[in-house]
Amino acid sequence: MDGKIFIAAIVALAAAPAAMARGHNTHELYVGGELGLSTYDDFKETCQGQLRDASSNRFIPVTVSPSATVTLGFPQQNSKSTQGDCEDSVLAPRLVIGYQFLEQVAVEGFFSFASGFESTVNARPVLSANYAQLFGGGLTKEEAERYAAFVNKQEVDHFNMGLVLNGSIEVTRDIMLKGKLGLQRTNVDATSSDSWAEAAPADNPKRQAVNDARDKIPLRTFTGKQNETKTIYGVGVSYWLTDDLSASLGYDSSDLNNYLYGGVSYSIIF
Repeated sequence: MDGKIFIAAIVALAAAPAAMARGHNTHELYVGGELGLSTYDDFKETCQGQLRDASSNRFIPVTVSPSATVTLGFPQQNSKSTQGDCEDSVLAPRLVIGYQFLEQVAVEGFFSFASGFESTVNARPVLSANYAQLFGGGLTKEEAERYAAFVNKQEVDHFNMGLVLNGSIEVTRDIMLKGKLGLQRTNVDATSSDSWAEAAPADNPKRQAVNDARDKIPLRTFTGKQNETKTIYGVGVSYWLTDDLSASLGYDSSDLNNYLYGGVSYSIIF
């Protein structure tokens, strides 16, 4: 939790009811659109820390025959097994609908979709000494490790919806400081799939040996879904372009993701 952002949000909410108003009507419905950078901290930590189990002493036993097993090992801190990329920040739109029930306090709902969190991990194992029983075909150990290497790709999408209390403090007639506090519900969709890092060699005897060995090596593919509800808080600043149209910049944070955004809102008085 970002303590400074949280404290600023609480201060803004606490001060809002006593702040000087700009003269807007109390009962206003407003709608807005925002675009920002959504950052998924847990995804980056998982990607960099685990690298698909490559840094946690993972070993895959591959049965060659009833009496022979070859081990594909991913030793801890093995540089061959810990290369990859983590894309933990993506552009994400957000729709906002709010109701101003006091001059400086509003209740606000929002919906957002963040797609494209990705990690790519290149896993190159170290084979046990009896690797020839799996690969054979005249391959050296270096070649066998090369053709046993695979790429793991993970993709994650977020759908967020939430409800917050939004307080404003007037700085000038047209500039407002804002703080928010509420709850965010996040639906997480994740997929993970393995694929071979390199095509089988063109040389026919070696190609057959590699393809036969790969048939015995278990690659993995899975999909998963998860729902989480977290506290969300944020601070921002808005500027009235007209009596009904405002522009805003802000930063929201939760234990799952952060959102740095800009947007516009239109007020409907009734």
